[in-house]
Amino acid sequence: REVQAMYITWFAIAVSLLCLGVIAKEMAKSKGRDEYIYLGLGIVLGPFALIPLAVPLPGERGKEKPQRRVHKLEDKICPGCGKQVSPLEKECPYCGESLELRWWERETFWG
Repeated sequence: REVQAMYITWFAIAVSLLCLGVIAKEMAKSKGRDEYIYLGLGIVLGPFALIPLAVPLPGERGKEKPQRRVHKLEDKICPGCGKQVSPLEKECPYCGESLELRWWERETFWG
């Protein structure tokens, strides 16, 4: 009976340390640190591996994830009639003028 209780206790400790390792790994991954080092630290040190994750690294303080920018296409102005035209149009629906830049107006030859 005592041996069985001892095995159950050690099994519970091992599962707890494994869970703490996975938690430390996911926290390190979200902070951009090496997740497998923290997995090992979590398994070996248990809850003490979470302490270094709470302290920011030098240069990490105030560092935010870059926001995704959505580039909004602005309406084109037709050079022929001066009306606003959708940026997806290749020619003006009002007067038929071509809206594509000529090769000498482009910033690059291939653009």
